[in-house]
Parts: sequence; C-alpha cells; structure tokens
Amino acid sequence: MHFGFTKLVVHDLEAAVAFYSAAFGLVEDYRVASQIAGRAIDQVAFEATGPDGNVLVLLRYADTTGPVTGEVIVGFQVADIDAVCARVVAAGGVLHSEPQTMRRYGVATAFLTDPEGHMIELVQQI
Repeated sequence: MHFGFTKLVVHDLEAAVAFYSAAFGLVEDYRVASQIAGRAIDQVAFEATGPDGNVLVLLRYADTTGPVTGEVIVGFQVADIDAVCARVVAAGGVLHSEPQTMRRYGVATAFLTDPEGHMIELVQQI
C-alpha cells in the first residue's frame, strides 16, 4: 500500500486548473464527471510530477457554492523557492510569508494561498 493522491475541493474548477497549471506547471491528465455519496462532482487529475509521485486532483461538488479553506495545506517541493513564489503571485495567488530559511531542518519555506484561499506551502532543500 502507498499514498497515491490528494483531492482539493474547489469552487471554480476551471480557474483552479488554470492556476495550478500556471503556478506549478502541473499538466492535466484526465477529467471525471461522477458522483460521491449521491453528490454530483466534476474533477480534474494532474499527472504525477515524478516517477511514482503522488497526484493532485481538483474536485468540485455541483451542489455547493464554495469550499471550506484551511483544512488542507498543499505542499510542493521546489528547486527555486523565489521563482515559484513569483509564479504563484503572477497566477493570482497571494504570498503570506516571504521565504524563510530553517537551517536546522535544511529547508527554506514559504506560505501562499491560491485564488480561493487554499493554503500552499513551498519547501526548498538548502
């Protein structure tokens, strides 16, 4: 058994797909229109970003007006934290903390939100 994917519930599926594609270079893999526990859903799965990598799936419930934010932090490991912060902001995200070096842990981190307010953490090995 292994962990395979995270589903992030969003309100505007197309805008969220555009944001994660522009900010992180994620590539759409497939779309599904189905039901979960009797609730209609639409979802978009992105390709894994590496061999045996986990997958991010964006999901929209047809019967809700918006997701609850703050329940999930989506994490990305990056090679250039400053460049990715700039791409996230250019794609419509908000920077909440400048990259901070945590030498004890050998990383730099930054926290941002996507256009719907979902928290994103960037981590760069230093």
